[in-house]
Amino acid sequence: MEAGNNENEKLLVTVGHGPHSDELIRECKQMATLMQSPWIALHVDTGRELSKEDKRTIKRNLDLARELGAEVHAISDGDLASGINRFCRNFQITSVLFGQPLYGHLRLFFSGGNIVERFSKLNPSVKIYIIGQKIKTKVEQKRTIDSQVEENKKIGLRSYLIASFYIISIGTLNAVLFHVLHLLPYRSIGLIFLLAVSMAGRYFSIGPTILVSLLSLQIWNVFFIPPIFTFHMDDPEDIFLSLSFFFVATISGLMTSLSRRNQKLLYRQKEMTSALYKISLNIVQGTERGSVLSGFTKDLSNYFKGQCAVALKNSDNVLAHFPRGEDWLFNRSKEWEVATWCFVNGRIAGRWTDTLNRANGFYVPLKAIDEVVGVFAYSPKDRDDLSVNEREMVITLCSQLAMYLQREMYQEKASESERLKTSERIHQTLLNSVSHEIKTPLTAIMTTAEAMKSKPDDKVLKDLLIPSLVDASKRLKRVVDNILDMSRLENGVLGLKSDWVDVNDVLENAKNGIADQLGQKQLVFVIQEEFPLIKIDALLLEQVVMNLILNAIQHSPDFGKIAVKVSFNQNQWSLRVEDEGSGIPNESKELIFSKFYRIHPERRGGSGLGLSIAKSIIELHAGQIIAKNNDQGGACIEFVIPRAENPPPMPEEN
Repeated sequence: MEAGNNENEKLLVTVGHGPHSDELIRECKQMATLMQSPWIALHVDTGRELSKEDKRTIKRNLDLARELGAEVHAISDGDLASGINRFCRNFQITSVLFGQPLYGHLRLFFSGGNIVERFSKLNPSVKIYIIGQKIKTKVEQKRTIDSQVEENKKIGLRSYLIASFYIISIGTLNAVLFHVLHLLPYRSIGLIFLLAVSMAGRYFSIGPTILVSLLSLQIWNVFFIPPIFTFHMDDPEDIFLSLSFFFVATISGLMTSLSRRNQKLLYRQKEMTSALYKISLNIVQGTERGSVLSGFTKDLSNYFKGQCAVALKNSDNVLAHFPRGEDWLFNRSKEWEVATWCFVNGRIAGRWTDTLNRANGFYVPLKAIDEVVGVFAYSPKDRDDLSVNEREMVITLCSQLAMYLQREMYQEKASESERLKTSERIHQTLLNSVSHEIKTPLTAIMTTAEAMKSKPDDKVLKDLLIPSLVDASKRLKRVVDNILDMSRLENGVLGLKSDWVDVNDVLENAKNGIADQLGQKQLVFVIQEEFPLIKIDALLLEQVVMNLILNAIQHSPDFGKIAVKVSFNQNQWSLRVEDEGSGIPNESKELIFSKFYRIHPERRGGSGLGLSIAKSIIELHAGQIIAKNNDQGGACIEFVIPRAENPPPMPEEN
């Protein structure tokens, strides 16, 4: 084996409950480090019933592999060699590590043969490494064997007792049919036993099924085959029939048992795949963090029948409490200490683990690429433990959720950074755009004030300068008001104060507000007859109309005409301002309502805020505003606002 960067190499180590599985994992880690290649730890659930200690060993080994940097997977397949082969083909595995098979010949016979030989026949292109284990002392071997025997006794005793009672019950029924009722010959009784063994395979594992087969043969021989109540058989045909019965019954029962086990595996795998798909889809398609977390905990709670919750870290990188208040299960002091330890150390803790296992909850860190973003907690209702595959499913889903949360946090940071950049850009644009608008009236005010100061007793001069001073002050006030209004609109401070008003009053006030800016332009109002009262914020709409007219003034030629046309129908009312200027370039039609945007930035006059403010106010009224060009030339800006129902009658004129 040569050291170096093997980009195409990918190692796989199989993880089970064997006594040397942890050594195999460490050996694979060393090989992967030496070859600079990725490595995967795989557990295959064959459906075989395992003791609690064996399950804990598998989980402990998978956690060890995860801590050493392996990519951990757990799959289900009734045949171990077939499952490993399928995984290798799906994940392009190039090398597989096996430990030395330690099973006896009988165990190898029932498991289908040596796993290494069977896998090499299924996938000859994959390199196989067989790692020898450390030789144990006789005391260690005896301790290991005694431990396994004790665990197997706990698992199997109940199943073997039930299987024995089952076949004895069948034997009792057959005895009634044969000895009491004389309904069936002894060879037909053998067929009933054969059927019973086949049925046993549906409810028992391989060991109890073989026991049923052996007991049924002996019961049939002793109590039904002549001579009765002896193990002896006189008829050679009965001897051949008994041997045939044993082999057929055993094979039939074993095949039924294996079929049942594979069926359970497929059902379990289908349920897990469906749950994985549903929860993963919720994470991938989620657009709002709250709904993703809610859906994640709800789906896992329904699948595992228990309580689930997620706690996230706050801006200070400290784990925030779980939802639902401090008296909730996961927020109690004992449970919270476990969740905090899980978050700080980035390791699984709590129930069914080797760390703080007296806790009621099972805690998984939401570990992304380079940080822990939170903790997932699960407390069961009526469940003794999670299977190995279920546990890996939870860890996999938590990893997906952690990646989603980290991506969301990065996007928030990026958005915040972009907001800061935008704020700085707006700040600079604001200075560039309004500096002239502020400087011009300020200069006029300062010049006028200095002239009046130099000749304080000159009444004629005061009468000449005071109107200029008032005009400059109004212009400065308009600029400041625009900036303040824009700020209020962006911060959501500026709200509507709607009331029923006459549109004529709005237009009259707007006309008075911009009268000093008209100069030589002609302003015309065209109002549809019998115009009803409208429900609006009068002050804000006056601001909109003034801004639209001021925009038209800036882009209209001398002696040009500016028309303000107001109309209504059953559902809405509209106002449009038309000028006789050069119109709006096509590339500016989408940008004209942006803050600080000006079609001709080189020209003096205008801050680029008027139309943006107008758009925001119209949208507050649930309306729309558009900009377009007139067919006869010039620009047209029009807004439409929905009409409120049941307007009061127009007041009578005095």
